Amino acid sequence: MNSKSLILLAGLSLLMPNVASAQDEKKTVKATRLVKAKVADEKKDQSKKGTGRTKSEAVLNPFSFQWGEVDPTLPDVDVPEKKYYAANIVLNKRLPDFYVEKWLGEEPQLEGKMVLIDFWATSCKPCLADVPKLNKWHKKYGDRLAIVGITSEPERLIRKMEKPVMDYYSAIDSSKKLTRHIQVRGIPHVVLVDPSGTVRWQGLPNLKNHSLTEEVLEGLLDTYLKK
Repeated sequence: MNSKSLILLAGLSLLMPNVASAQDEKKTVKATRLVKAKVADEKKDQSKKGTGRTKSEAVLNPFSFQWGEVDPTLPDVDVPEKKYYAANIVLNKRLPDFYVEKWLGEEPQLEGKMVLIDFWATSCKPCLADVPKLNKWHKKYGDRLAIVGITSEPERLIRKMEKPVMDYYSAIDSSKKLTRHIQVRGIPHVVLVDPSGTVRWQGLPNLKNHSLTEEVLEGLLDTYLKK
């Protein structure tokens, strides 16, 4: 092999890494473009559905609300002797910050209102039977009361439920953060909380000797909300 051939081979060997590098760079650019195009298509699809989220983005929107200050002039409620399907009776006690993973619709304004938290599930017939009553209270007392239905079930299961329609606020908390704090043993289970986060009613809402009637609700609203 003559000197010219050796020089030519040496030059080609120097060029080969650059050629490979250029090919790798082209592949990377192409892959990046494909990913961007996929995300853009997802955004278009989601915008048509009105969700505003893509599969590449977080599906949960954690919400945490800090309760207001305790008013020491307000009276305590009577605590029943029987534990109404919860291991932890939280009457006259403050709840931890109100937390949910995701709202299934509009996010409520809780400040200055009493909050009725309803623990429920799609498989619970008494829970579903209570929905019309809660819808009525949501419409009638909405300026003073925020009603929130909380479930740990998957969103797809809730979305599939056509009836009854919930007009009040609905949220998912698969972590069961508040459920575990109260140690709920049966549903529907309701806690009615004043603006300071202090529980003023707790239990199964339709028990014969301990039910949350509209009369009871009105009395609690009048007592624990500032005029």
